[in-house]
Amino acid sequence: VEARDRTGCTALWWACSMGYPERARMLLLEGGADHAAANHEGVTPLTTAWQARHGTTVSLLQVRPLW
Repeated sequence: VEARDRTGCTALWWACSMGYPERARMLLLEGGADHAAANHEGVTPLTTAWQARHGTTVSLLQVRPLW
């Protein structure tokens, strides 16, 4: 879950960037992904979801249910 690519992005970062809220939820709740794991440029999953205008994913990260 916390593996990173060459730019420092995790699976959660990519799920948030691409607008996949169900995958993000799975990584958070079932995988224990770090919601604050920034890439090499310091961009967090929340920031990338917000920049890409993925509202559902942004809401998921802001609410933080049970994780």
